[in-house]
Amino acid sequence: MSNERTTGKAASTQGVGHAEGDAAADGQPCTKPNRHARRAAARSQIDLSADGFLRLEQVLALYPVSRATWYAGMSQGLYPKPVALSRRSKGWSRADIRNLIANPPVFSDAS
Repeated sequence: MSNERTTGKAASTQGVGHAEGDAAADGQPCTKPNRHARRAAARSQIDLSADGFLRLEQVLALYPVSRATWYAGMSQGLYPKPVALSRRSKGWSRADIRNLIANPPVFSDAS
């Protein structure tokens, strides 16, 4: 039984991702940028000198922690809380993020 399933249809690789550096089915290397590459590209395009608000993806591009760590830090008072921009949209003040980058929280050993 070659590459067929019990339904008799040939197996499809459509929609199946592969790790960076692996070759796709056509033999070409994967060119989809990973999360870190997207954040690095976004980081170079974000202007913190202006006033206004940043969305979470922009904040995480500038301050590289996971979403879970960011939300845990907000609940602990380490990171700034968002401002409601609309009913379903939140943003973080650019001034708050500038301050966070200039004065990051100090973590101590809990020995």
